Amino acid sequence: MKKKYPAVVEFIGDPKSYILACEDSSLRYCRDCEILPTCIKKHNMCEFTPNKHYNAYFLEYWQGRRNSIHVTCNTNEIVDFIPFEDFEIIEDVDEVLSNKEAIVRCITHEYDSSLFDIKYNKKYKAIGISRNPDKQYTYLVMDESMDCYFYPNHFFEIVEDRDDILDRENGIFVYDKSLFID
Repeated sequence: MKKKYPAVVEFIGDPKSYILACEDSSLRYCRDCEILPTCIKKHNMCEFTPNKHYNAYFLEYWQGRRNSIHVTCNTNEIVDFIPFEDFEIIEDVDEVLSNKEAIVRCITHEYDSSLFDIKYNKKYKAIGISRNPDKQYTYLVMDESMDCYFYPNHFFEIVEDRDDILDRENGIFVYDKSLFID
């Protein structure tokens, strides 16, 4: 597998939206906390700093729109479901932030009884491929929930993949940091 360079993006969003919640909260951000209006703790640790550059790895569907970026933050942790509109692409040599996708058809009844997930014989958008620790390949698929989840590749047949994003050698690999040159 060819190693890839992550995209370089610059944070242009509002840092106040990314103030991290205190240890008393199970939420990630202060903005989402119910007691924020009456909170006496002063928080100042931001996940992103204006005009700072970060590595970005791919764009994902969130609630049916492909507008969520997977990006490093100030602690170098990769965080997900961050609005892409809060970043500007500085460089994307390997086009990891492209909107390329494949169409796959579900060929298993494994999830027929679940509310979300995938349904037999239905077509879905796949945005990448991954290899789990057991060396099994999975596809990152926008399922019935309108978000992306990993499913075993053998649950699908490829209907259309013009850009070979599901190719095991040169496809768009996601969530595999070992494939990136940081």
